[in-house]
Amino acid sequence: MRTMPGLDGSAGQGVGATGTALARWRDRSFRAGRLSDLGLIAVGLWSLSQLVPLVPSLDVGELRHGLAPLWGTLRQPDRFDFSAWGAYAANIAGLALLARTLVKPGRPVNLPFFGFVVCVLLLKVPVMVRQLSLEALAGALAAAILAAPTSGMRLKATSRVAAFFVLAGFVIAELARTPSGTRHAFAWVPFSAQLENPLIGMGSILENIWPAAALAYLVRFATPLPRRGLVAWIGGAGLGALAFGLEWYQQFLPGRIGDITTAMLMILTWGVCWAIPVPEILPAARERGRQASHGSPRASRTVMWVLILVAAAGAIGAAVGYRPPERRVDESKLPELPTPSELPPAKLPSFRIMHPRLPSPSPAELATLKAYSHDFLREVRRDADGGKGNLYRAALEALLEPGSVDLNLLFSRLTALKFAWRGHEQVKPLAVAYDWL
Repeated sequence: MRTMPGLDGSAGQGVGATGTALARWRDRSFRAGRLSDLGLIAVGLWSLSQLVPLVPSLDVGELRHGLAPLWGTLRQPDRFDFSAWGAYAANIAGLALLARTLVKPGRPVNLPFFGFVVCVLLLKVPVMVRQLSLEALAGALAAAILAAPTSGMRLKATSRVAAFFVLAGFVIAELARTPSGTRHAFAWVPFSAQLENPLIGMGSILENIWPAAALAYLVRFATPLPRRGLVAWIGGAGLGALAFGLEWYQQFLPGRIGDITTAMLMILTWGVCWAIPVPEILPAARERGRQASHGSPRASRTVMWVLILVAAAGAIGAAVGYRPPERRVDESKLPELPTPSELPPAKLPSFRIMHPRLPSPSPAELATLKAYSHDFLREVRRDADGGKGNLYRAALEALLEPGSVDLNLLFSRLTALKFAWRGHEQVKPLAVAYDWL
């Protein structure tokens, strides 16, 4: 492929200039060191968890789909999901406090951070399979209110409160339920649910990784050097046990699926974040003396902690314990469907009642395929493997070459399929075999 002269060089220069500008902005705005880089990575992972698969679409239908939950909740306020609101509020509040431990003294924090949060949430509208909800916007507003009283706290105390909020957001999200859903068995195979739909699965993986990364950073920030090793092991075991316990409990929550993947990802992320070497003199230690003169008085700090804990406890209680009020329905006013005997007979002259079929390749099309697509036919024959291989290819091979596939084996494999998620991956070979053979 030919390119315009100088195009590659210009692109490389543009990427280099952008990287240099970002590096300068990072050095100018945030504290130096690998520990601060770890905190920035945690914030970046949260934003990615909101925006994957990072595929924008300006189609009007997609934009309407992105705004559908927001519009639907505004029209029907009783659809407001308090669990999602509580999780957003706690998570964003924790990240806001985390950001305060990253920026250099004297740099603004609240306005730039919440502006960044609003941009991330608004970008969900054009991104495919993502949607903007009223719960997310209300959660960001509640997070700003929760984070406001902590502006006078010292950095170490700020990191502890941030860890509490992040952990509370994780617990709220894990305990959320769908009243109309069904209960499912625990998934012991790692990444089995994520592989069924990779686009949604990648977001689910990031939603498990970023809280562990944020907690690892915040705990490392607040932990003195002599106790780091002990805290790393105890914290990792505690976080893994909490994640596994919450996932195990999801077996008893309608609409949730307990998954061993969550506990594995959180333990692995915690370990990787603690394995990254950082300087012995932490930013918290360097700022202790500088922040001491700006801390709130003891009484004010006590009141502040009480307010924070009460607000967080209220958010968790409202999110977990909320139940929509039951409404009585006057069945006499509901529309009534006619009975089967009252319906007119269906007129489908071309419908085969004994064995309905979808369109299949005609004999002429099959002859053309055999005459001009020898390589494709060899590939189909190899993949079919007499009925032992790919189910779709086995059905196609049985149609092309009758007798080349063991139909009894194919039938037993099709009837043994286990439906997962929407079942579309299992229905495809079933429909092809049913319609063509």
